[in-house]
Amino acid sequence: MLSLAFCSIFSILSCSEDLPAYQDSAARLNFDLGDDYITKDEDIPVEAYSFAYSGGLQQDTIRVKVTLMGKPSAKDRPFSITQVMKGNDDAVAGKHFIALDDPSLSQYYVLKADSVSAVFPVVLLRDKSLASKVYNLHIGIKENSEFKNGFPFYQEKRITISDMLAKPAQWDERGINYYFTEWGPVAHQFMIDVTGQPFDDDFIGKITSSTDINYVYYLAEKVARAKVKYNEEHPDAPLSEADGTLIKFYWEAYL
Repeated sequence: MLSLAFCSIFSILSCSEDLPAYQDSAARLNFDLGDDYITKDEDIPVEAYSFAYSGGLQQDTIRVKVTLMGKPSAKDRPFSITQVMKGNDDAVAGKHFIALDDPSLSQYYVLKADSVSAVFPVVLLRDKSLASKVYNLHIGIKENSEFKNGFPFYQEKRITISDMLAKPAQWDERGINYYFTEWGPVAHQFMIDVTGQPFDDDFIGKITSSTDINYVYYLAEKVARAKVKYNEEHPDAPLSEADGTLIKFYWEAYL
């Protein structure tokens, strides 16, 4: 038995020694798109930004991360970022975002010495056109003298920009429709106004992942009480969506 175990260990060590070393001498960059392995274009995640959650900001910033394929360098190395035009409601530089080639941003497009990743800003602008339409900003890594492109499906970052409330992906998945109400823009805005919380995917994920479900109950009751009060103060115009659907919060049944 001992000799067999020894042989097995020896085989494993031999195999590991036979693994080829990383031979590509070129430095390559990829966008950090999350933990899921992407194998086709339609699986590339979209980061949705809405100024409706910003509290009145006229300008806001999204942070984007790139990662290195290859060996770190002892010197700082600049990289290049560009807008990829798709012809489908493309965001307009200077109107919806600060142009990616604006001189004020070039200082951020640098992979620092001995680093394997860098984070740079994409500065979004609040234009009135965003109140009625969603615009798409596709950014890509552009090869330069320091870096070549890495994995094909990790060369593009997709961002949508708007000034409207959109249904968060986790609204039904995380039970907000159960604890609060079915999604609608008026109901969503009312919840934001009453609680001071955005009820976007990040916030929904945090409160529903917590072990203290009482905080969710607290918010649900607070919103329900505010809605009952609103209807008492507006008997001829109760809270409803634009199509006339009356809004009812689940917790009203317990008041």
